[in-house]
Amino acid sequence: HRDTEYSQLMQPFSQWFPPPPSPTFVKLAPIALAQQLYATLSLLLAGEATSVHVLPVLIDYVLADVENSVLINALHVIFALIQSSSRLRQALVDKRPTTFSRIMRGTEPLHRPPVEHFETTTKIVDIPALKTKCVNALTRVLKHHVHQPSVLEYGLATVSLWASLSLQSLEPILPILQDILLSPKASSEVQVQTLMLLMDLLRTEAYFQIWARQKQLVPLVLLKSPQKLTVLHSSVHLTLLKFIDFIIMTYGLTGATTIVSHEPNTTSVVSPIITLVEQGILAINNDDIDTETKLIHQELIRTGFQLLSAFEQYVELRCQVSEPKQLAVLYFILNYIEFAHPRDAMTALALRSVLQTPPQVNYVAVVDVHDPTGTIADEEALVYYNNAEKILERFGCSTKYSLYTCDDCRDAYKYWVCAVKFQRCGGSNLKATAVCPSVDGDCNPFRTRTCLSICEDVIRKCPYVLKFDCPSEETEYFSSDISICNRLDRTQNPDNPSLDWPGTFAS
Repeated sequence: HRDTEYSQLMQPFSQWFPPPPSPTFVKLAPIALAQQLYATLSLLLAGEATSVHVLPVLIDYVLADVENSVLINALHVIFALIQSSSRLRQALVDKRPTTFSRIMRGTEPLHRPPVEHFETTTKIVDIPALKTKCVNALTRVLKHHVHQPSVLEYGLATVSLWASLSLQSLEPILPILQDILLSPKASSEVQVQTLMLLMDLLRTEAYFQIWARQKQLVPLVLLKSPQKLTVLHSSVHLTLLKFIDFIIMTYGLTGATTIVSHEPNTTSVVSPIITLVEQGILAINNDDIDTETKLIHQELIRTGFQLLSAFEQYVELRCQVSEPKQLAVLYFILNYIEFAHPRDAMTALALRSVLQTPPQVNYVAVVDVHDPTGTIADEEALVYYNNAEKILERFGCSTKYSLYTCDDCRDAYKYWVCAVKFQRCGGSNLKATAVCPSVDGDCNPFRTRTCLSICEDVIRKCPYVLKFDCPSEETEYFSSDISICNRLDRTQNPDNPSLDWPGTFAS
């Protein structure tokens, strides 16, 4: 009966043994290693060895110069051995610091620290040395097979299982995981595995600090690069969002700052999140997409919205969404959440309220009685801005028309639109929470006129195709007196930063 069990156990190992020498000889495993495996398994069947003794021999297979099929099988058996053997898991798991009793008997403490070794009638296994050897072997597998998904699937699975037991000495794996994510041959399954393993490792603050100091945070590189993001599978998109959410939820402001300040910081990490959520909304309404993919997109929408809410908590979301097109998409997402996810409707309404106040409008503004929240005025301002954007696109911003660029023009036009649509309320006794009742004549005594320079700045910075014009003198709505006119949050003269923003550029 024991011989039968022996043959069954040996079957998975049979292909590792070297074949007879031939001209097409393929290196599978050294004979000495195969003999050692036979001997260890024999002791295992005789009850004189355990899975703890089998693991070092399997690790030797991983360290040997064997072809990928043998390596994959070795990793497979190591994974199964660790997963199925409670004895082995108990030996490998990180031990908590031992506390000593102050009650002494003679010169010996009552509780002695456990000795980290495993002893049978055959030999003693040095557990710390075994763990070091295993980590080195698994690190070597990942490092030498960055561009081989077939090996990585088993290697990453084994490392993930190992990390659930022991997080010691896994620092060298961090940069390797980054290389795997950037590999052009990485499959979507491998990319998801890699991101999940990276999250497991970054739960340890020391590893997070090491990761955050790297020049490139590859998950963010993938997310902020349109070319890379487009070719990724939806499952990878979802895992990327989960990764960002994990960093922010685990490390709070520190995590959010790490994400937002990532180089190159010219691209906001919020923009691709908005894009992915929009794609998810469109996908779940597409009848041509299979059910499994729709489920992925549904989870992506929820995760993406949670992220947007988190960014508003730690950093100002409005500052991360500067382009009107992105802002319009964000409103589209909030509308969808309000109707499709009732539990998140209040959060969506709160985000909408925050976004509807332009950052330049940090004052009490005149509103219509039919638009008490300023929503209609905000939508009209967006229409004006989009019309100007279309004109600039037809003009072709690659053409140099002055010292200024189209970006300067957009910025100046944005200030003008905000000043016109959100006129400032005046009056020395006006409280910060007050709102002018309407835009009719009754409110005129309390209306602060806009600085003429806000209008003139558009003429200075925009190409002639905008056909923009400003009044040449003071009117009911414009003034050149800087002491009484509304300049929004403009403070410095763009021509001479040492001077204040002027009431007019004509003087």
